[in-house]
Amino acid sequence: SAALWAMREARRAGLTGVHVMLNNQEEYNALMSIRDHGQLPVRVYAVCPVDMLDYLRKRGLRTGSGDEWLRIGGLKLFADGAMGARTAAMRQPFADDPDNKGMLFRNERDIANALEEMQTYGFQACIHAIGDLAIECALEGIRRAQDAGNRDNILRHRIEHASQMADDLIEQMRRLNVIACVQPQFVVTDFWTYERVGPERYRWSYPFKTMLDAGIMLAMGSDCPVERLSPIELLDRAVNREPRSLHERLTVEETLRAYTWGSAFAGFSENRLGSIEPGKWADFTVLSDDVFALPPLQLANVRVERTIVGGCLEFRG
Repeated sequence: SAALWAMREARRAGLTGVHVMLNNQEEYNALMSIRDHGQLPVRVYAVCPVDMLDYLRKRGLRTGSGDEWLRIGGLKLFADGAMGARTAAMRQPFADDPDNKGMLFRNERDIANALEEMQTYGFQACIHAIGDLAIECALEGIRRAQDAGNRDNILRHRIEHASQMADDLIEQMRRLNVIACVQPQFVVTDFWTYERVGPERYRWSYPFKTMLDAGIMLAMGSDCPVERLSPIELLDRAVNREPRSLHERLTVEETLRAYTWGSAFAGFSENRLGSIEPGKWADFTVLSDDVFALPPLQLANVRVERTIVGGCLEFRG
């Protein structure tokens, strides 16, 4: 019932599909039960914890298995912790905690070994990496795994968050064709980031514009329930940012493309989802205003009027 309630809330928020990060097999089974009863109100790309690999492969499942409503996504593993708790793995100590560089849960060798096994069975990797050291290790692990059989990142390995970047990491991410799954709400709600990294390194905190201009594929999401499930809030934060990072503002068009087509690409669905085109599924959202015409500071006032999934009206505001 909790899973069904969450999917209905996503529909109310204007979402036609979600990438969910599952914690265990029980949550996966709950989604399967809802799907089997024909009750899923949105399309689900289910990212499973890495320790479910054996469970999934023994059932002949891999990334992309499933139907139009519920598909197996990637496998998630954690490279570090969080910025707020000072457990993100950093190259240099935290500015407000000089004896602390955070926590690295997996080094590049561990990540490479895990990814090589995932690749053997056809699984995408979704690597949680927030600090620049964790991102460095994630990218090096991906590079080693690519050398072992995932040329050009055909399995579309992703880094979840990619919060504290650096110019060399951006270049390596571009070169490896790694997808950056980012959360614009963090720009405001992770207000402590400036204190954690200081003014010089803050230049590289949530650098969405720099990453996009470098040729990195961005896919956007909320990280709900850490953040509110609000596409409008996401759009507002990406476009308006906060006063110390205005150089990283995106346009409305850039933001919507990352949130729609970019997320579809990150889930191997760009041929069916992510844009309104002949032959694609009729999934779309109707808003109260033309967001391309509104002054940026008025974006936060936009409301969701309709959610259409598969051509059917699923929510009326």
